[in-house]
Amino acid sequence: MSGCAAFGNSLFRKDDAPSYFTQITPTGYKYAHNWPDRPCFTIELPGQGWKFLESTPDNVQWMRGQEVLRMYLTDNTNARFAVADMDAEEVLRSFMAYEIEYVQPWFEFHITAPPRSAEDFNGTWVQWGWEGHGGKRRAARVDEPADQRHVVHSLWVDPWVLSLDWATTDLALEAGATPVKIATLESLTFQSDCFSALRPGETARSPSSQGYVSTGTGSSDYGESSGGYKRRSGTSRPPGP
Repeated sequence: MSGCAAFGNSLFRKDDAPSYFTQITPTGYKYAHNWPDRPCFTIELPGQGWKFLESTPDNVQWMRGQEVLRMYLTDNTNARFAVADMDAEEVLRSFMAYEIEYVQPWFEFHITAPPRSAEDFNGTWVQWGWEGHGGKRRAARVDEPADQRHVVHSLWVDPWVLSLDWATTDLALEAGATPVKIATLESLTFQSDCFSALRPGETARSPSSQGYVSTGTGSSDYGESSGGYKRRSGTSRPPGP
């Protein structure tokens, strides 16, 4: 089980620090989540062509080609998809059902990929996913969802679930655990002490302090494709046609 919950208040960012930052690395990009009252973590996106879309407390979005990567947090304290005496895998399977119950009515035909569990130094993961075909219009001013596939990796970080959702409308793209997905998952690191603001004269003299870094509290200028399906545990949408 992950030790992240044991960090206590140190797991959350300092008030004067940026809510997130991105950094260009020799192999791609690094993203750091530093929002108040949320677990703090870093993750690396290997390769070129990534476009930053948005960062909010519970949703982060990046896009490359026809695929959107969403990292989203769901708090069981509010969502209440799990109950007492469940182990980590049972919690994650309940979270899957919680998500799928909302997805299914948006499509004429829906496929859910069977879950596969694994453990690493961060805790218990479940790989799962779904495909939706024949989107239904749920309101007069809402577009029908496009046919789409989602490959999702969810991690239990008590009381949160952190999910990495790789979404695409190009169903010819390779599904499953690709090298890029595996490298991204393996780079996930929770911060035992979240990031503080940089004070004048405190720059660290090391190679890691060099390079371009951007900080902020919201979304970039890149728009997101319309789709019509709105996630139950956040405000993001899968890509449109």
